[in-house]
Amino acid sequence: MIVNTDRTYQMLLVLFFAQSCAFILGLGQLYGGDPTVQTARASTPELSRDIPDRSNLAECVIAQINYPRHILSYQLHITTIGDHLDAIAHQYGSEAALIQQYNHISCSPPPGRALIIPQTNPPAIWPQQSVRDQTILIDHGRTDRPWVALTIDMGAGSQPVPHMLEILRERDIQVTFFPTGNWIAQNPWLARQIAQDGHEFGNHSYSHPDLRTLTDRQIAQELAKTEQLLYDTTGATSRPFVRPPYGAYDERVLQTITTQGYLPIFWSLDSLDSVDPPKTPAFLIHRVTTTLSREELSGAIILIHGGSEATAEALPSILDQFATMGFEVRTLSEVLGQ
Repeated sequence: MIVNTDRTYQMLLVLFFAQSCAFILGLGQLYGGDPTVQTARASTPELSRDIPDRSNLAECVIAQINYPRHILSYQLHITTIGDHLDAIAHQYGSEAALIQQYNHISCSPPPGRALIIPQTNPPAIWPQQSVRDQTILIDHGRTDRPWVALTIDMGAGSQPVPHMLEILRERDIQVTFFPTGNWIAQNPWLARQIAQDGHEFGNHSYSHPDLRTLTDRQIAQELAKTEQLLYDTTGATSRPFVRPPYGAYDERVLQTITTQGYLPIFWSLDSLDSVDPPKTPAFLIHRVTTTLSREELSGAIILIHGGSEATAEALPSILDQFATMGFEVRTLSEVLGQ
């Protein structure tokens, strides 16, 4: 009997390919989603299914940090004493370098630091809780350094922003901006200038809705659309930070934000620059620099708004007063612990 070895070899290749595809599809089903959808959610995959390809969060971030890998899901991890990134990565099926870049950290973070872990492989140890069962809201950073995080929400108005950027540039200070997608669409050149000046971005939704009034899928789409637009406009990412519009949230909103691969950010002090009646620069200087004690200021997350002319006028004095008090104004990532 004569065997056609070329034909047999081709059949074996086809069989191997088919089995491999079946295995990969099985993994996609195991982790709760279509393997073509990179914003996978382990417990509620339906949230990402209707997001257009152009609004794919994971694709944007991976392109940003040169990790062209499929993200299976996101996990929330709070560091403890003795935690090392290599061990964390092994536990969750990720990579230490990916965790570093995704969370804007340069080394093993301090105990108590919240991290989003993008999973690229099945975890070595299955977590006792899924990210869907956990909630977190960050309103303060590390308290062991005299650092303050100045965070600037960008939803309405842009006229004061160039002056703010000039003030920060003169003092070589980088802060964290939370623009809405609408703001980016209306002010692309300012968004690019913010990125060029080395500032950090967070996500403030696209249309500034009360997230409590949206479905989980709508929340995911708001975040995805803004992230994609930010990347297309500036090459930067808003990950891993989200500030809910109006500071409005409930447990479901926090869970949905985290499942989409973000840390929900609140504040230690609201400057009240967006609240009626209109505030004067003198009021804002006093409120921002004297409301909290020195102990409370260490690691504080302060909220101001980019559309406030009074805030732009007050900003030089606020920065100078912090410097006189011995406090450094830093990005959110730095204050949380890098």
